[in-house]
Amino acid sequence: MTGANGALAWLGARPRLAALLLGLIAATGFQPLALWPLALLAIGAFLLLIERAPGWRRAALLGWLFGVAHFTFGNSWIATAFTYQAQMPAVLGWAAVPLLALYLAVYPALAAVGAKLIAGERGRAALALDLMEELRSVLCDRLVLTLVNRRQVRADGFRELPGGAVLLDDATRRSILGAWQKRKQEAVDHRVMRQKVPLGVVPHVQARLLARYLRGDLEHYPPFVYR
Repeated sequence: MTGANGALAWLGARPRLAALLLGLIAATGFQPLALWPLALLAIGAFLLLIERAPGWRRAALLGWLFGVAHFTFGNSWIATAFTYQAQMPAVLGWAAVPLLALYLAVYPALAAVGAKLIAGERGRAALALDLMEELRSVLCDRLVLTLVNRRQVRADGFRELPGGAVLLDDATRRSILGAWQKRKQEAVDHRVMRQKVPLGVVPHVQARLLARYLRGDLEHYPPFVYR
């Protein structure tokens, strides 16, 4: 594991060179070499490289470099084919292969951009869900249990539609939304802010604290403690 981690660290410090090497290795999965396990490992490492790219522009560059190396090696048979054409110099084949690779590499670049954008969206959503999990018991669980215990939400407040869908009736929906708005207005002590803040504002406060931690302004992220 130490050797693998060291190799990944070395590649991570040289992303452009890593993209070229990984593209070259990925091309060995085809005939006549058929080293498909190496090709799969190379593609996996390349995806890690894209994930760590600081933005979509860098991801596009890395994807393009990957494609240049991949198609240059993978399409080298084209140069050999030129040697069988009596009227064409063989050197043209060796020039045509990298030139064609420069064009074909656009497709891995586009794929890298798409993967980076999709991963970025998922990352932001996952981060929001992680933050919400910290506040779930305070904002949601307590409210739901209170509504059930007070019989503000009862079984007859739901209606089942054909096909199995279940909906709240209008009265129960109004009751839940009213209780939710009231819950958000409750003031609680915030140990970092050192003052009372409405519960509905706590997610905003915690998001700002998390942003400060990610920027390096705070040594630790201070979780919200409900008292």
